Order: sequence, then C-alpha cells, then structure tokens
Amino acid sequence: MKLKESDVFEMLEAGKSFYTNKEEDGNILTFMDGNLGIDLGDIFIFRPAAVPDEYVGISVDAVKLHELIKKIDSKEFKLLVKDDTLQIKKGSFLKGKIAKAADTSAACDEMLERVSKVKWIKLPEEFVEAIDLCSISMGRGTGTEFDFLTVDGEWIYSSDNMRISRYKLSKALSKKYFMMSGSIATKLAKFKLVKMAIDDSLLYFQTADGFSITAPRSNMQMLECASFFDYTGKLIKVSTRAMQAVDITKTMLDSEDDRLLAIEVHIGDGVLECKGSGAFGWLTANASYKELGKKLQREVTFKINPLFFVKVLSYSKRIKIGADRVGFKIGAFEHLIYLFRG
Repeated sequence: MKLKESDVFEMLEAGKSFYTNKEEDGNILTFMDGNLGIDLGDIFIFRPAAVPDEYVGISVDAVKLHELIKKIDSKEFKLLVKDDTLQIKKGSFLKGKIAKAADTSAACDEMLERVSKVKWIKLPEEFVEAIDLCSISMGRGTGTEFDFLTVDGEWIYSSDNMRISRYKLSKALSKKYFMMSGSIATKLAKFKLVKMAIDDSLLYFQTADGFSITAPRSNMQMLECASFFDYTGKLIKVSTRAMQAVDITKTMLDSEDDRLLAIEVHIGDGVLECKGSGAFGWLTANASYKELGKKLQREVTFKINPLFFVKVLSYSKRIKIGADRVGFKIGAFEHLIYLFRG
C-alpha cells in the first residue's frame, strides 16, 4: 500500500473552507486507518484513503501543511515517515520534517465510528442552492436564533430580524425541525452535498466526491417565519439596466466580507435608484421600472446586498412592495426586507 499525496492535498483543499486562526479550533490533519481526517474543533471532515501503517496515528497542522504544499507545487512532492515523524520532499529541491501536532486520532476515530452508524438520506439537488440563498438573511454573531438556518420539513428559513428568507425543497428532510449555524451553512454551500443524516447533537453530510462532514446541531427554538410571507403589495418590474446600476454602485463599498456589503435602493416616480458609498466616495445609478396593476402609492427605501440583488434580478425583474416590506421571489426561494423609511 502506498500513500497518494494527491489524496492528502485534496483533503487539505476541502478543509480550507473551515480553517480558522483560533488555536483551540484544531485545524489538525490526522492519518487514520483507511481514512484521512481533519479535526476543526466542532467540525470534522473525513475522506477514505490508502494510508500505510507507518502513517497511521500521525497528526500535523493542516493549515501549515496546506500552505506549504501550495507553495512548492501540489503535484510534485512526497510525504514520507521516518522515526515516526512526517517528512516532506521534492526531488533535490527541498526536504523537511513536519512537527507533530496535538494527537487527535482518538477523537477522529470516535467521530468516524459515529459516521459509520448513521442512516443517510438523499438530499434534493437544490439543497445547496437553498442554504446558500437563505444564508443572506442570517445574523452575524448575535448569539441568538438569528445566527442559524432552520430546516423544518420541506422548508428552510433564515432571518436577522430585518430580512427573512425561505426556500421550499422538493421533499421534506425530517419530521422534526433542526437548526445549523449560519457560518457553517455558508461553508457547506461550497460543497456538492448529496446525503445527510441527523442525530440528537450532530448533522452529517456526504459530498459527491466522497467526503464526510460532521457539524453541531442546534436545538434552539426555531424561528416562526411562514406568516410573514402572507402580505398584500404592488408589483413593479424593473428594466434590464437595474443589474448594471447595482453592479456599478457596488464598486464604492468597502467591506472585505461580501456578505456584509449593502447598497441603498430607492424606488419611486418610475425610477429605481441605487446608491453605494464608502471611503472612496459615493455613487448613484438609476434604472426605470413599470408598475404592474395598481399604481404604487408611495416611495420606498431599503438596503440590500448587491451581489444577492444581482442574482435575484438575473432570475426575475419583479419586486413586490407592501406597506412595510419588500419581497423578491426566485422559483422556490422568497426573500423579504422590512422597510426602514419612505
């Protein structure tokens, strides 16, 4: 049996979405009997691999090893074991010894044993799209239910108390609702998830390319969101130039986190005005709209993530404006924003 270095690199690549700078969060790669495992504190990732006996039980810093392999060439390196220590080599160019990290082999073995006993269910193809779209409405570090996605039967909900999103899946996932951290959900959305399982404390996912991921399940009280989508409003249809207006004003924003970006949108007198502002200055760009049915009685203003808004507009140019909320719909996905003035 021979270790495939490509298996190790692919494992480290899979883990990079979850790596953190917090020492207590682990970020440790462990060579296991028949598997590679990464311990990320409250998250584990596993991948079947041919692991020779001399490698089994060795744990190293996953982040540092990943950075090193990317610098030297992910396709031309060798990982060897000498004196029970992992060594790296690339021809006559370089050689080195990788220090051992905290031994997480027991924790990985225990978690993989739990993975082996769960009852998997097939996920609908739209599941990844659903958690990705709904994550736009989650809170950020509030320590409340607003930081979580709620999965209740065939529905996925999220809210930060100003925005609400929901997505109707093609089939129900469980009889009882469950919740997952929004930060974890955004990272899971980068994988092609095909199966999942649930127990009292954990959520389990399998990817199309053979990775298994475990994440904590929250038993917090679920959000009651369904009733908010039952409202009356006026429909407008914006012109195709709206997407360009959103994209242009986005360039003025400062945030390094794409999910925290926000432009201001004003609707009234047949004009949709987008405004972006930041350290570089401010910019407005306009697009026209037409009213579908009854005339819009008042002007409205709201803030919205421009990346999300462009995605919405690429599917539908219709916006539903109610007395205190604005709504968007893309097939099975719906999104509400509560108005703050206008």
